[in-house]
Amino acid sequence: MIFFSERIFRSLLVVLALVYATIAGAADSDLHNAQRMLNQGKPGQALAILSLSEPEMAGDSRFDYLFGLALLETGQTGKAIFALQRAVDNDPEFAAARLDLARAYFLEENMADARFHLLILRDQNPPPAAQREIRNLLAQIDSKTEPGKNNYQAYARFATGYDSNANAATDASRFLGFVLDPESRETDSPYAAYALGGEIQRPFEKGLIWNTRADLGQRNYPDASFVNATLGSIRSRLRKVAETTQYSAGVLAYRLNTDDKLNSKGISLEGDYEHQLNRRTYIGFLGKWTAIRYADNQDVRDVDQFLFGSSISRVFGETGMGNVVATLLLGRDNARLSDSKYNRDIAGLQVFVGWNFNSRVSLQTFASVSRSNYDDVFFPQQVNEDRKDTLSQITLRLTWKINRSWFFDYSYSHQMNNSNVEVFEYDRDVAGVSLRRIFR
Repeated sequence: MIFFSERIFRSLLVVLALVYATIAGAADSDLHNAQRMLNQGKPGQALAILSLSEPEMAGDSRFDYLFGLALLETGQTGKAIFALQRAVDNDPEFAAARLDLARAYFLEENMADARFHLLILRDQNPPPAAQREIRNLLAQIDSKTEPGKNNYQAYARFATGYDSNANAATDASRFLGFVLDPESRETDSPYAAYALGGEIQRPFEKGLIWNTRADLGQRNYPDASFVNATLGSIRSRLRKVAETTQYSAGVLAYRLNTDDKLNSKGISLEGDYEHQLNRRTYIGFLGKWTAIRYADNQDVRDVDQFLFGSSISRVFGETGMGNVVATLLLGRDNARLSDSKYNRDIAGLQVFVGWNFNSRVSLQTFASVSRSNYDDVFFPQQVNEDRKDTLSQITLRLTWKINRSWFFDYSYSHQMNNSNVEVFEYDRDVAGVSLRRIFR
């Protein structure tokens, strides 16, 4: 008996639906009408429309895809395989047809062929939401065929660029009558960065997946060496994929060094839950507790941080090439020392938008704004009220997939912190390019 849910496959279908196809622009009214019926969840009506055109249109990849999908959704799996295989043979880049072919093979308990086609899809640079689903599906299939088999992946990355404010500091030269030292003032610099990382994924039965990832990176600033940074992290999680839900829990630990000395370190307990509302929409919830500890001379900044959030994500575009995720965050920092001024309430909104132009080029945009209301006055000589900061950021990243293993990225980020305390205000622009190598 197959325990894996067909509806999980359908969620991936929505993300990749009609990728690289031109069905939406086809002139044939039957194809348009059948597509509309499928979008409305009426595969029987779509099949009735398409069956009349089968003698004339069989062999047309657009028709074969819709016909195969209608057959699949009405339970005629064997017939669906023939139609979908024709569509894939005519157009090997037709990701939606390949996806449904994989789903049909899975329902026929042919795990080897289902996995074969999903691996091809994974390498066709699908949208971010689809990449996540593909990983889940492959792990689920592996748990059916080879429970306990580990999967490995590693990467190496080199990046270079320019940072207009490497130390995220004010551009003011004086504060409260004192001249600020150079390390407390805005400093621009080019940078070079290096990173290595890897992960291991172990699937178990019934949709349970264990994943551990480790990363180590170094960023050097020739003109601001006092903020040269080394960041290491390790995260371990257990995930469970159910019929229309996905949830996980895990632990994250990190250490950040600047100028070869400890800046901060932390450990987090985190969990999240996601539920599929319909074919294109998901909602999620997350919670996270983090113990953040700074170097001894900065221990006044030590806090325990609590974050809670809710998100909604939506696939858009007639061909499912885009997705948008909005996340609302609320939190609290509780300072460890009684005389610390770093107690604060946190509220923020994050929005991610991704779009795949084709199988090789994609664009991601991330925008966020967060408000921090501290419990204390920091410098009563300047502002005799509690500190309030508003941090906003927008990031653009363009990715070119050179081949299966090599990726080139261009990124630009603008960050601005507004505060009622002048010394905490700053602007920052970072632009750079990177080259990544994936090892599978």
